[in-house]
Amino acid sequence: MRVLVTGPTGFIGINLCRLLKQQGHYVRALIRTPAKQALIADSIDEAVYGDITAPDSLKGICQSMDIVFHLSGLTKSTRLERFLAVNYFGTVHVAKEAARAKGLRRFVLLSSLAAGGPSAEGARGQRPDQPVSFYGQSKLMAEWYIGRAGIPFTIVRPPIVYGPWERDVLAYFKMARRRVVPVMGQAKPFSVVYVADLVSILTNLMEDDRASGKVLHVAENRTYSFAAIIRAIARSMGVRPWLVPIPQWLLIPAAVLYEWLANSLHLSPLLTRDKVSEIWQCGWVSDSTRATDALGLQCPTPLERGTQLTCAWYKQNGWL
Repeated sequence: MRVLVTGPTGFIGINLCRLLKQQGHYVRALIRTPAKQALIADSIDEAVYGDITAPDSLKGICQSMDIVFHLSGLTKSTRLERFLAVNYFGTVHVAKEAARAKGLRRFVLLSSLAAGGPSAEGARGQRPDQPVSFYGQSKLMAEWYIGRAGIPFTIVRPPIVYGPWERDVLAYFKMARRRVVPVMGQAKPFSVVYVADLVSILTNLMEDDRASGKVLHVAENRTYSFAAIIRAIARSMGVRPWLVPIPQWLLIPAAVLYEWLANSLHLSPLLTRDKVSEIWQCGWVSDSTRATDALGLQCPTPLERGTQLTCAWYKQNGWL
């Protein structure tokens, strides 16, 4: 098949492009920063340059494509309008190009568990979506648009994704190596998915008509406390960390400080008040029964094995 991937130089995009190429598909990559093309040079057939926030730069990107994987998105910002510009309007711009293309079989939107909102038990089908952050709101708005854009679509909402090329979880590997890890809400439940399992599911969705028009949650079939995730990371490196509880009342002043530093230094903030609104919740658990029961989609890599594979990749590539 002929496949367009937006966000190909993000960590999920890199893994997806490599798998698509291994499977023999023709891969066109939408690249915003040409300097990053080297990351995927051996995993794509064609590079096109454009910015999803600039619709004039996207003309014809979906022409002759069978599948569009829309992975581009913004995960960190201090402003709702910035999230909307990238996650909502950026999706609108790509979807409009997809609607103009003839013969498109599927538009796959990579959304987020944040679009549905928090849950400690994953009962997604029994309550309305209730995002608690600007990020989640922008992702849900993108979903709403795709559902009404008149194109064949599937929406995928992953939880925490980890694996090769991921930099946010890398920070916890580095802290665990130093044997001191600050933790917040360490008993709250979380769903996770290893990136190789996620991209395998994405490619499986390309030709499965049963997935058309559906919003799918995909995750490992068990949950973990945050403390259990950190301990698995530490075991992958053969260390025993000291978990230092951080009181929730410290999060807001810490986020304000990080936002100020980020704005002053023109960097992406490590912590924002928007992210704090997610951290405060009861848990982030996926209900993946629709994907597993109806479509047979599985995430077979358990956290213990996934952290071992991730640690090995970090070390092999000089990240740890």
